[in-house]
Amino acid sequence: MLVSEFGIVPASVTAGPSGTATRNYVATTDTGTAWFVKTYPAGTALRTAESAAALSEYARLCRVPVARARYTVDQKQLVASCGQMTMSVTRHLRDTVTADGRLTGRRGEAVGEAVGRLHRGLARHRFGLPRLEERDRAVDTARSRSRLEGLVHRYETDPPRTDFERWALETARERPAGLPAVERLLEGAPERTISQLVHGDLSGPNVLLRGDDGAALIDFSAPGRRSLMWELGRPALDPRTVLTQPDWPATPSMTTTVGFRCVPPFLPQPLRGGSRLAGRTQRSGSPSRPAPTLTLTLTRPSSKQLRWRPGQADRPSGVG
Repeated sequence: MLVSEFGIVPASVTAGPSGTATRNYVATTDTGTAWFVKTYPAGTALRTAESAAALSEYARLCRVPVARARYTVDQKQLVASCGQMTMSVTRHLRDTVTADGRLTGRRGEAVGEAVGRLHRGLARHRFGLPRLEERDRAVDTARSRSRLEGLVHRYETDPPRTDFERWALETARERPAGLPAVERLLEGAPERTISQLVHGDLSGPNVLLRGDDGAALIDFSAPGRRSLMWELGRPALDPRTVLTQPDWPATPSMTTTVGFRCVPPFLPQPLRGGSRLAGRTQRSGSPSRPAPTLTLTLTRPSSKQLRWRPGQADRPSGVG
């Protein structure tokens, strides 16, 4: 498929970083060009995968740092399918690491700037126009308490046998003590927040760093709307980062939010309170509500959009 669908003749193919549900490879040509090859599990909807790839490519056209996609040889698709195999190809970004637990200092600011540029670009798409909606109710402290108590009861009835199960029991016993703090943070959250088209899976593994700079946002989900407060909080307040700070949540890590605000704001959203709430959303253990998905056709941003630079106050109109 690499040859027939993408016109790539590899000199070598090696295993790449594993994905949650995908098998990934790095294909290198005899000229040294390296490509990241993602193969999807059987049954993947081609239309969904194509829309996710198109969202990433649209973000790149908005000058968001992403891995550049390789089109199929007919220049019509970003994802190819043959039989049970579904595949997409992007440039392989060398010498990068994921952002898991590493978003402090300049790294956090760099990623915040990239996320701010992403949200500003997606807000211009006809599917992404921001609107005010009821706050995301993914955090339910009563449900979280019930689930934690149920887990403790299960392990007390059937004692843990592995190190992981013993850790899970210990954690389930400790977590309820933090729920009152979550409730206090929720009291300060706005009842209505801004939603728009978002990345959809902006967790640490999907943010690549090179040194102290953000290298790329990768592995976009199929287009869907979600609260910006929720999306920014996922990388900004990864538990592996904030739990190393003894003053959390009194003074949460704000470097990513600072970087986010370097992009001229156009949303009436209190970022500090929003980011803290988002961090608690990730730590509470409550499942996230899936975002409704859309089918996105790649539309090139207008020349006015591409000329926009930080410091310009006006947001270009939507495209379509």
